[in-house]
Amino acid sequence: MEALYQSMAALCARREYCCADITEKLRKKGITPEEAEVLIDRLIDEGYINEGRYARAFVHDKTLYNGWGRIKTAQQLRAKGICNAYINEAMTCITEEQYAEVFHKVLQAKRRSIKGDTDYEVRQKLARSLIARGFEPSYVFNHLDLENFEE
Repeated sequence: MEALYQSMAALCARREYCCADITEKLRKKGITPEEAEVLIDRLIDEGYINEGRYARAFVHDKTLYNGWGRIKTAQQLRAKGICNAYINEAMTCITEEQYAEVFHKVLQAKRRSIKGDTDYEVRQKLARSLIARGFEPSYVFNHLDLENFEE
């Protein structure tokens, strides 16, 4: 059990993990849920796992590097069992300017690959794509203007 703890601590020291990630890794190693809980509690007590820190890193990476919107990022964090308080706090780490920059970068990249007969068709395809990336529909439609779609 101590060797497994050392292994998980070393893993957590290299990058951020949440409780759900470590629980899954321990489950795959055949550890009982009770033993996993004891190990995870120890990792939390010793600072190897911190879900607030994990949420901040996740939001930062998924927004700035993967080009995800707030909706998709929050959904993925909820799927990992991160509480809303941590999610809301982490979302404030990305400024509106950074978010707008990511949005426009994703928009321009997608615009190069989308074909359509009319500006309206291109705009709708772009909107669907951006919404699927997790950007809020109201944000998407407020920031799409037809001047960007003229050939």
